[in-house]
Amino acid sequence: MYKLARRGFLRKTWHLASDDILTASDFAALAKQLSVDPLLAQKIGFVAARQAEAVVRVETRSEGHETTNTANVGDWIVTNMTPHGVALRDSSGRLNTYVITADAFGRLYEAAGRQSEFGALFSAKGTVSAIELPGSFDILAPWKNRQKGKTGFLVRNGEEIYGIEKSIFHRTYDIRGPGALKLLHPGKKRILSLDGGGVRGMLTIGFLERLEDELREQHSNPKLVLSDYFDMIGGTSVGAILATQLALGETVESVRNLFSDWCPAVFRRPAFWRQPQGRIPVIGQLLVPRFDARHLEKMLKQKLGDLRLGSPDLKTGLCIVTKRVDTGSPWVLTNNPRSKFWFGNTERVVANKEYLLADVVRASAAAPHFFKPHKIRIAVDKTEKLGLFVDGAVSPYNNPALQMLMLAGIGGYGLDWSLGEDNLFIVSIGTGSYRLRSDGRGISAEQAVTALSGVIGDGEALTLTLLQWMSASRNAWKINSEIGDLSENYLGQKQGLMKPLLRFRRYDAPLEADWLRDHLKREFSSGELDSLRDFTNPRNARKLYEIGSEAARNQVQRDHLPDDFKIDAISV
Repeated sequence: MYKLARRGFLRKTWHLASDDILTASDFAALAKQLSVDPLLAQKIGFVAARQAEAVVRVETRSEGHETTNTANVGDWIVTNMTPHGVALRDSSGRLNTYVITADAFGRLYEAAGRQSEFGALFSAKGTVSAIELPGSFDILAPWKNRQKGKTGFLVRNGEEIYGIEKSIFHRTYDIRGPGALKLLHPGKKRILSLDGGGVRGMLTIGFLERLEDELREQHSNPKLVLSDYFDMIGGTSVGAILATQLALGETVESVRNLFSDWCPAVFRRPAFWRQPQGRIPVIGQLLVPRFDARHLEKMLKQKLGDLRLGSPDLKTGLCIVTKRVDTGSPWVLTNNPRSKFWFGNTERVVANKEYLLADVVRASAAAPHFFKPHKIRIAVDKTEKLGLFVDGAVSPYNNPALQMLMLAGIGGYGLDWSLGEDNLFIVSIGTGSYRLRSDGRGISAEQAVTALSGVIGDGEALTLTLLQWMSASRNAWKINSEIGDLSENYLGQKQGLMKPLLRFRRYDAPLEADWLRDHLKREFSSGELDSLRDFTNPRNARKLYEIGSEAARNQVQRDHLPDDFKIDAISV
């Protein structure tokens, strides 16, 4: 029987002790006692293994002595390796080596077809369940030797229960949280895509509330949240901020309250004494960013803490779009364990799963001219330069829906979901689109900013055109006066494609005087429209939310949510 108790004189810490080999029942009881659900984890990388030709005593070390066991003839002496085939060592340079019995090794590992100096390389066949222990452990291992650690995880591998020191666990296992599992699970898939647009994210929230309400009614579940329904939620800029909170299981109401509180602080001009050069007439705003990014960084850090892209706290798939300007490439970051750079592609590169959520969201929201670029460590070597990132809106994906479709369907991204309107449903929500017009007046720098904003709008229009062409959308938006809305003409139809490639819904409230008058019965002057379009003006937050909510009541309808994509319909 195990015992979990606090010990120590002044500073009491938890300690797990057992003089008996732990059982599956003990494992379940301990999880219940700690009020935790066991984590699902996949062994990453490789082990190097060789069979013992004589009886050998093997000491297992990780930041100190962990256990000693005996390899009989035919048993396997195993050394933990990284995903790149390099031996793992602790801070003292010692290998992490242990013994697996001859009969168990074949059940757990399969040959990888590679060799190392420590033996042939093997990869794990399955997953384990794990409980993070609140303190130290001293238990009797299945191989009947004591196993000790100052911190660690209790692991259930089949019917065997044993401990793994914390740092070794994190370096040799990848925790598969509910978000990653939803990405990898086969079946029909649903994607939620959120545009960038600063304060105009309040308009998006109006649609999100309506969408959450309709889904709750459809499923007869008043507690359903969007992360329950969607298999992947993604966004650019403010869309990344909203998507991350939703993917963590937040209700739309809590996201609305959070973002409402953030807007005035994030879009507040810095004090004169902090950026005096910014107050120089005409050219001041060209010298420094308009806003102090430290406010946003502080709020993201307070809310997201040390959560990483690989965190099991993510309830569904997450996609964040940013732009790395020092290499000139858009970056699409997800919590997909099958993505090429999940573990880093070499020992020199930081694994994607280790990126802090606060960092990647801040990078996605680093709008040029308004906030300074954000730096993220890409290389393990701290002497190498940092990656420099700006807002994903300056890529083609301010509306990330097209990129998320590619993420789902292109095999190289690692998901390879099935396409077709019976298999894939994408909901895309805007922040109040409008056609940017210019009379050519103003200094060159102002014209450049206007032109850049126009390119962002062109990218959004292209995304909408392609997705409506691929889907024969039922509530299609008019693209232009030449091609209409494409609702009767889907891609490949004339070439014999029997069905569209996806099912698609786009919701938005264009900030155009005619549209707002015709659809919402609201009148706005040109000056009021210019103010609403300003994505840095927090005074408009309430009004934008009202516009989004009103438009959502007209647009988001119950029959837009296909019954064959209901959660229970898919799980049957």
